[in-house]
Amino acid sequence: MISRRRLLQTGLSLAALPAWAGAANNATNSATNSAAGNAANGAATNTATLKAATGPDWVAWTGPTPPLVLPDMGGREQKLSAWRGSVVIVSFWATWCEPCRDELPVLSTMAKRHREEGLRLVAVNVGEAPAKISAFLKKTPINGTVLHDRNSAASKKWDAAALPANFLVDRVGAIRYWHLGELDWKSHTVGGVVTRMLRS
Repeated sequence: MISRRRLLQTGLSLAALPAWAGAANNATNSATNSAAGNAANGAATNTATLKAATGPDWVAWTGPTPPLVLPDMGGREQKLSAWRGSVVIVSFWATWCEPCRDELPVLSTMAKRHREEGLRLVAVNVGEAPAKISAFLKKTPINGTVLHDRNSAASKKWDAAALPANFLVDRVGAIRYWHLGELDWKSHTVGGVVTRMLRS
């Protein structure tokens, strides 16, 4: 299995907190092999799909949309269905994840720019203490809703085997596309998918 350190060096950060994510101290295989271990342990996604999801662009989501019911930073329960009618970027992240820290300001700016068109950002922190999340948010405000997946249960259901893990949810509440690892949000290919969803 690949270590968190190695994944950070390659720009793909393993969600190390939950046991199902395959965190290990010794790096012997690629991130794809780590993902294969996740699938073998009960994740819904197969190895080929996980490998595709770590490429340079979005990949079509082919399964059902898992539930997303989590508390926000004020402790209020939030459900994905509350954003029905909007295009939603659901981003799983952690403060220790360098690509997440790079990506969140870009996502926040995008959500603000396209708010009137119906774009929303739901940033799901995976497994960290509320105080740590709050300290991060004071330095890096997020223009969206921050949810707390303290026990990593939601990230498991969403096959977020690496961080950042981003999902595009359409206006009827179904996942259309996903990606594991850092995306180039400024590229026409990546941003174009969001634009097309907003205009459809």
